[in-house]
Amino acid sequence: MAKSVYAVDNGPGHNDMILLLDIGNSFIKWSGLDDGQLCDAGEALHADEDLAEVFDEAWQDLPRPEAVWVSNVAGSDMAGALETWLQQTWGLLPQYATSREVFGAVRNAYKEPARLGVDRWLALLAAYEISRQAVCIIDCGTAITVDVMASSGQHLGGLIVPGLGMMREALYAGAHGVQEFPTKSMHNGFLASDTAGAVEGGSLYAVVAFIDRVCTDMEKELDEPVTCLLTGGDAENILPLLAVEVEHEPMLVLEGLALVAEQL
Repeated sequence: MAKSVYAVDNGPGHNDMILLLDIGNSFIKWSGLDDGQLCDAGEALHADEDLAEVFDEAWQDLPRPEAVWVSNVAGSDMAGALETWLQQTWGLLPQYATSREVFGAVRNAYKEPARLGVDRWLALLAAYEISRQAVCIIDCGTAITVDVMASSGQHLGGLIVPGLGMMREALYAGAHGVQEFPTKSMHNGFLASDTAGAVEGGSLYAVVAFIDRVCTDMEKELDEPVTCLLTGGDAENILPLLAVEVEHEPMLVLEGLALVAEQL
């Protein structure tokens, strides 16, 4: 089901709006870009759903945008379904952001820049605008990605580990008996008294420990202050347990996409 974060404004000022889409492996997030500002944001689950129905529910009541800019890591089937819907509904074709070697002061660390996930690239662009000091970006989605950038804008590389859902699914699939769990897990504090709770809590603490350690190590490695930015669908569940200081930036990829849409 689509979820709007802000009420949709169909006023006349939105005729020139650009629609920004951040399409991940499980969710689509979107926002309008109107006069340099993000507006009318929302999100919808698309995994295992009929894509045309997802698009209808999410955007059929929006005014026709001037253009549609997309960050897509969900593959060619998603791109094809999106293009069909946009052409049939608004007579538009999407413009896709791609990872590049350089954008402004931000430089890609990958030897083949296009192989860096476009969502990670756009998060780097937004992070540079937010903080001109070194940054560590942690995106807590289907996979958890980490990207580190020096204060100069030089991307230093990153890490990827399974996200919370993927980690739990791996346990259910690979450990005999773990998949046989009650629908409601039981906890005594942070310790669980059943298998479901143990998987839920153990995976959460594994992710928290990973993020805490990476952020701490990056400050030592770079020998300068590092701003840690947390984004992605699971960020709100992880945020309260972290020992390190982080800033929650739920719109980071869309903010980077807005920079690209305004400049290109």
